[in-house]
Amino acid sequence: MMGSAAPAVWRPVARSAAASSARRGISQALQDEKRAKLEALFKNKAAAAGRAAPAASPWRPTTSSEASQQRPPSVRERHLAAQCAMEAPPVEAPPAPGYLARQIKGSLLLEKHATLILFNELKKAMEILAKSSTGQFKKNRDAFDIMTRFKSDLLRMPFSTLYVLMPFSMYTLQSLFYRVPNALASGYLDEYVFGQRDIAVSRMRADVSAAWLARLDARMAGVLASPPTPPSPSAADRVRRQAAVKWRALRAKAPEHATAADFADLLPWVRLEYSLLTAPAADIRAAGRLAGHAFSWILPRTRLLIAGDWSAKDTLRIREEGGAVRLNTWCVRETLDRRGVSHLDAMPNAEQYARLDQLVGAEMAWRQAILAMDSAAHVSEVDAANAALTVDQMASLIMLQSLYTAYQHGARVEPSAAG
Repeated sequence: MMGSAAPAVWRPVARSAAASSARRGISQALQDEKRAKLEALFKNKAAAAGRAAPAASPWRPTTSSEASQQRPPSVRERHLAAQCAMEAPPVEAPPAPGYLARQIKGSLLLEKHATLILFNELKKAMEILAKSSTGQFKKNRDAFDIMTRFKSDLLRMPFSTLYVLMPFSMYTLQSLFYRVPNALASGYLDEYVFGQRDIAVSRMRADVSAAWLARLDARMAGVLASPPTPPSPSAADRVRRQAAVKWRALRAKAPEHATAADFADLLPWVRLEYSLLTAPAADIRAAGRLAGHAFSWILPRTRLLIAGDWSAKDTLRIREEGGAVRLNTWCVRETLDRRGVSHLDAMPNAEQYARLDQLVGAEMAWRQAILAMDSAAHVSEVDAANAALTVDQMASLIMLQSLYTAYQHGARVEPSAAG
């Protein structure tokens, strides 16, 4: 009886151990299968993305039916997924070969392009000089622009060559142009370089204009705050007060709504104490920076007089030849840049031509107003074009141009802020 009872006692225990072993084997097989699937899933994702797979959950269903059937992952499954993600080897995109070689090649190509342009300008300049000496060629505005560009490019070529050949010089273009807007010769101003220059010069002109207009606001506010001279103000005091009132009204306008006539109203005050010869040194240096002068503290008034004389003659040439429509696109862009117009890279060509005609008309209106003030009579546009300006008249014209440029780059200020 004892021998027959032993199998009855141990048989269920043996079945329980076998079942437990079978369950452990099935669980281990399922875990191995899940691990293999997860590893394959992460490797496929990493290979498709070209980089290491992110640590996002791999349990996201792809269809609505799968979403309804799939259960949330357990803690062990999430740990297993995270462990597979950590063990997946990172797949990084290989670096582009020859980066430094491409930089050197690009610099050399830019140098070659600029040198060819300089030789082309030299050839055209020699042809113009040869024909002019024999009387076979009449020097027009395009010829004058070619000669001016060639002389300036010839002076800037040595520095331009050294700068472009320096390693990583393309990354410092904005810093260079912010301080020295005309550092590089025109042959180096391809599409990318000109875009970098336009960004830097626009930012520089905005900073300089904001500081200049703030000084003028404080000056005009002081004039309005001071009591009039008893018993009757002098002529100079009346001019100052009238200018302060007109300046406050002008500052209430947006820059795009300011006209040449608004600045012509300030002409008596400019002739009295704010021309290029009598304005404060800080404002003269600001006008020089707006004109694109590097190291504007070196002979600022002389350099501005030379630039103003060139601008006045250029205005007469453009007017005589029928307006900006007679110029090519590059000449229009250069002329606008010399006159302090920014954001040329994003300005359409038609708008550039219209802007140049507007500036030419404004300068002719100021020229007429200056001559009419001194002659105490009306001066026609033809008479203004034929009349020669004195140094004092030229100094007033340059200051009006500079104030107009600063106002176009300055932000709008309400009358209360202006005093």
